[in-house]
Amino acid sequence: MHLKLGKVPTVILSSSDTARQALKDHDIDCCARPHLTGPRDLSYNNLNICFSPFGDYWKDTRKLAVQELFSNKKVQSIQPIKDEEVKKLMDSMAESASQQTPVNLNNTLLTLTASVVCRATFGVTFEDTLLSNNKLGNIVREAYEMMASFSASDYIPYVGLIVDRLTGLKGRRDKSVRELDEFYEQMFDMHKEGKEKGVKISWICS
Repeated sequence: MHLKLGKVPTVILSSSDTARQALKDHDIDCCARPHLTGPRDLSYNNLNICFSPFGDYWKDTRKLAVQELFSNKKVQSIQPIKDEEVKKLMDSMAESASQQTPVNLNNTLLTLTASVVCRATFGVTFEDTLLSNNKLGNIVREAYEMMASFSASDYIPYVGLIVDRLTGLKGRRDKSVRELDEFYEQMFDMHKEGKEKGVKISWICS
């Protein structure tokens, strides 16, 4: 079934046979994600591996990610970092338990992930950044919301832009992009500073 959602042509696959044809037999023709405003703005015009269209750029990015980020050797190289951060997490939870203090698992696990990423990528601990746990959590949650948000401008030309402004969606999305930019800038500045001081450079962004 073919539908027209505003300016977006949409095909509904209503049987397993047609789904198999689209996702298997014609996979290359159907594998690209739609170019939506939220993911585009938050991924720097669809430059990351998740949202970039299938083609030479995506192939090169995927190859680089597999070789430099997700290979068994690279993953194992940060195992000591993961072990240390998990131990810190367990010690913190044990202390909270002894004091009968409730633990916010959402913030705790977010902090664990941020700590591992910061140390593996930039060579600094999360505690060394200017972000508190709550602020980072808010930035990440807002970014996810903006990526998945319904943007009228994706479906209705011209008028959709006005709708997004009136609903405040465009302002929220622009703010989310600025906050992520500030976080990335801080991380790169700290990494550059560590490099100048002779600190061991992480393999991800060296």
